[in-house]
Amino acid sequence: MRNLFSLACVVIPVLVPSYLLGVEPATEYQKRVARSQPTATWSFSGNAKNYHHGLITDTTSPLAASPHGSIVRELPGPTAVRFPLFGKSNPSIFIESGGASLRYDDPGDMSCFDFGIEDAITIEAWVAPGTCPVGQQTYIIGKGRTGNPGTKTDNQNWALRLRNVDGLLRVSFLYRGRTKSAERFHRWNSNGGVLADSGWHHIVFTFRFDDVKSAVAYIDGRISSGTWDMGGNVAEPPFVDNDQVWIGSSMGQSASSTFRGGLDEIALYRRQLSADEVATHFESTQLPPPIAVDWDEVPADAVLVRTLAPLPDRSWATEAAVERSRFTLPAFGLSRLPKTYDKNGLIGTPPTTILARGATKRLFAAGPHRFIVRAKNATRLYVDGRLVAEQSFMSRNASGHESVPELPNSGDLPPVPAGHRQIEVTVELDAGLHQIRVDTIVGGKGLRSELGVLFVGWSSDDGPVQLLAPRTSVELDQAGWLTALHESESELREWERQRRLTGYANTDDYWNTRHARARRWLAARSTSTTDDTATTSVEKINRQLDASAELRTIPESLDDLEFLRRLALDTVGVVPSRKEIGEYLDQPAGRRRWAIDRYLSDPRWADHWVSYWQDVLAENPGILKPKLNNTGPFRWWIYESFLDNKAIDRFATELIMMGGGKYDGGPAGFEMATQNDVPMAAKAHVLSQAFLGIEMKCARCHDAPFHPFQHRDLFEVAAMLHKGKIKLPSTSSVPKRESGPQPAVESSLKPGDLVAPEWPFPELVSSDAALQWADDAADSRQRLASLITAPDNERFARVIANRLWHRYIGWGFVEPVDDWTNREISHPQILDMLASELVRNDYDLKQVAKLVFQSEIYQRHPADNGPDVDRARLNQPLRRRMSAEQLVDSLFVISGKSMDTEPLTLDPEGRRGSSTFLNLGLPNRGWHFTGLSNERDRPALALPVAQSVVDVLLAYGWRDARPNPMTIREETATVLQPMVLANGILGNRTCRLSDNSRLTELCHQVASPEELIEEVFLRVLSRRPTSAEAAPFVEFVTSGFEERRVSEFQYDPFVSVYHSAVSWSNHLSAEATRIKMELEQKARRGDPPTQSLADAWRERAEDIVWAILNS
Repeated sequence: MRNLFSLACVVIPVLVPSYLLGVEPATEYQKRVARSQPTATWSFSGNAKNYHHGLITDTTSPLAASPHGSIVRELPGPTAVRFPLFGKSNPSIFIESGGASLRYDDPGDMSCFDFGIEDAITIEAWVAPGTCPVGQQTYIIGKGRTGNPGTKTDNQNWALRLRNVDGLLRVSFLYRGRTKSAERFHRWNSNGGVLADSGWHHIVFTFRFDDVKSAVAYIDGRISSGTWDMGGNVAEPPFVDNDQVWIGSSMGQSASSTFRGGLDEIALYRRQLSADEVATHFESTQLPPPIAVDWDEVPADAVLVRTLAPLPDRSWATEAAVERSRFTLPAFGLSRLPKTYDKNGLIGTPPTTILARGATKRLFAAGPHRFIVRAKNATRLYVDGRLVAEQSFMSRNASGHESVPELPNSGDLPPVPAGHRQIEVTVELDAGLHQIRVDTIVGGKGLRSELGVLFVGWSSDDGPVQLLAPRTSVELDQAGWLTALHESESELREWERQRRLTGYANTDDYWNTRHARARRWLAARSTSTTDDTATTSVEKINRQLDASAELRTIPESLDDLEFLRRLALDTVGVVPSRKEIGEYLDQPAGRRRWAIDRYLSDPRWADHWVSYWQDVLAENPGILKPKLNNTGPFRWWIYESFLDNKAIDRFATELIMMGGGKYDGGPAGFEMATQNDVPMAAKAHVLSQAFLGIEMKCARCHDAPFHPFQHRDLFEVAAMLHKGKIKLPSTSSVPKRESGPQPAVESSLKPGDLVAPEWPFPELVSSDAALQWADDAADSRQRLASLITAPDNERFARVIANRLWHRYIGWGFVEPVDDWTNREISHPQILDMLASELVRNDYDLKQVAKLVFQSEIYQRHPADNGPDVDRARLNQPLRRRMSAEQLVDSLFVISGKSMDTEPLTLDPEGRRGSSTFLNLGLPNRGWHFTGLSNERDRPALALPVAQSVVDVLLAYGWRDARPNPMTIREETATVLQPMVLANGILGNRTCRLSDNSRLTELCHQVASPEELIEEVFLRVLSRRPTSAEAAPFVEFVTSGFEERRVSEFQYDPFVSVYHSAVSWSNHLSAEATRIKMELEQKARRGDPPTQSLADAWRERAEDIVWAILNS
């Protein structure tokens, strides 16, 4: 039972203590409400028969309700998790259909629900509102306007509502005033409000009918003023009759007036509650900080940037917003906001609409100052609190038939990207310190939550435009902007790293405990003894492989530079830079161990692993509309996992749990399998192959004919991922024919069968192991994750160790590495030793990789690969070709150029949502790319510079679509490979000596032709040339060498800019096609050659780079 102290339902209230009524308040919240002496209350916490009863507090008799429509009871209301005044559980009601309501009869004339001109009213409620169209209002509680027979149409005695004004649900009070001569509505709306679908909120409205200025609302404990927008500032008594009180709807159960969402703890008072009283009714553990700028918090030497959300769509209203992030920048320029992370440190989904607010202080001289703000969406510039310039909201959802806009002339400023606008204003300032603030809207309904470019420039006295900074002066040209972007990116990455670490800490105890138990499990099962002649794991690898080698031959070891090149390619995915080669050769001793430690700590370790797992896990995002088996871009989670050196069992578990943001880079993107009849069956196949070496592709539609796996096995794993039974669709089976030849395959399932979540591989580990290792064994997805990764399932650690060995040595102890069925292990002792080292080192891949790199086997010359290779007798690596990504990324390392492609999206304006158009950003590594084809190969949607990179990737085995998992790519040499490298756009860009090439800088710096040839060899091939190799090249560049310099070299990273205003919104126009064709011709011409070198000599030097590169 529930309730509270009672007030009489008559004009003169009589206080009756609750203990005399036999009703005690159940929660601290109800106790505090009782002390405020409500007239009537509705708590919705009874049983199925009386949950909807209210209570008039002068009697123990309940106020019986007549429920109408779909009202769901016992859904969680406000609880102690966030609101400490409530209990751990608290049922509420949820209204989910139009016209649904609870209806209460008026007790009669002069009831407690009737108010006069001298009366006061307070209405209090907890609400969790759903959607409400702009300009509409939904009723929480009101008397009158029910449409009941015998009542007037507009007999609104009083009503508390939520009204959508500019996307914000504002507290709205409505009543019908009555005088002797007329009746009219009076409506008051609060300035503050809440957002739809933003959880539980506490709202209070209080008012004296004889004082229009007394109206005030409280929203989550904060006071909100408001305005009377109907009826004017005229005090009039409310209409009074004996119509019903309705909760949840009005206007004859109109669907548009029906509240959709949760309601709880409604109270009606016949007096005004004070601010202090209201404050006692609301406590929260998650109170938002103030969103206004506190200028004392703004550093004197930095720009403070804060993001605030959520906001209503296309609105500046921040009443419901809370601070989401805060970071500092050295200057007022950035091109993205930090990622959103969930409580466990996984990339999450950002709010639909975000306000990014930047603030800084700077000393200005007296006089006029010109400010330039570039942004994508609605933006406001404030100087000393005064709004001085504003940009409107961006439009959305264009059809493709718009004309191509003319981008603003940027002058010396960086080029204006598609979809961006620029505002300029001149402000007269006094000498002294001034406060500059910029607010910009990010995202919105139907838009991607992308900032785009945001900068503030300023100038005075016709001087150059500077990037606004509190103290420093950075000219806002292309070079200055690039420097600012690098600095802002560094700040954002550190902020994101800290946010991830904070999130990881929430589950660190579980993983630390689990890894400690795994080490104990390993120690308990270990029966090996120490061999005095092989005291380390590295020596064991060497001795065992040499002992099994044919004729006991020992291959020759690599020289130091050969080792460095192999190590760099295997760890960071690119050839060593000239600087890295120099540092390596300068080591007085132990340079190989130094190099191993140096590269294992390099953040590019993460880059090199992404492409591997993209193949293995079938990461398959599409930048235009979903196609078969498209996933979300969970590449960013893969990257951050290896950047943070996440344990591989934790990595696998997070993938299986599929948390975070689906379109934003979290492992939830793995859950997607568009146009797939049973997505979880596709994921079961991927996971089993990736982590268990179990190939169940055939079991997708029938029992596997060449593997011991049934149709049911795959779907049992799928059901564990689905967290419930799966009904087999006919499209996932082989149909039986009524007559004639029958299919050659059998199936353990038939269409319509229900498959329950079960572990189908007891030979690997008992399903009971989940009880020991899972955090929540009741969750079938967690059970699956624990069964796959548990130490008891020795297959997991062995598969990972085998993958690692194969990646670095070129052959596996088990092959294929992703199909272990009926395969022999060539060196079981070494495989078990590496798997044990993985478990012993808390599943840290770097520790096992280090053992491999330190082994003599890794440091030997490779054997030629071929069909006759006997892995059981190998004691050296197999020769491996550079992967497509290694090749492409190394080309940019060699030249020192950046990729400078278009952003990987067909909607650079950002006017459509992520479910239709992804934006994979500006690439700087090969793994960033994806397929660039569009639905009809429309030329205006081409990305010619990005395509030039994709052409090389495709030629060397990269897949532009990954509908299925794969570990080993096609490695057969083709004639296309040397052709695309020698004659393609990317090869031309690498060899072209332009002002954005470090090879051009080298040509200026070297003292002799001999030095030039040696340096080019070191940069391209990571070795010095032989005398025979060097001689013809030296002779070729000697002529004109001394006269080669025409002018001083000035490095310019922006010599090639491929910006245009073409986007999906205008791609059907002829102008868009013309622009893209011009850009393609520009890309084919390549970077413009430098004017700092004599043309004839430069061309010879380019020929040398080309020849060495293609050798």
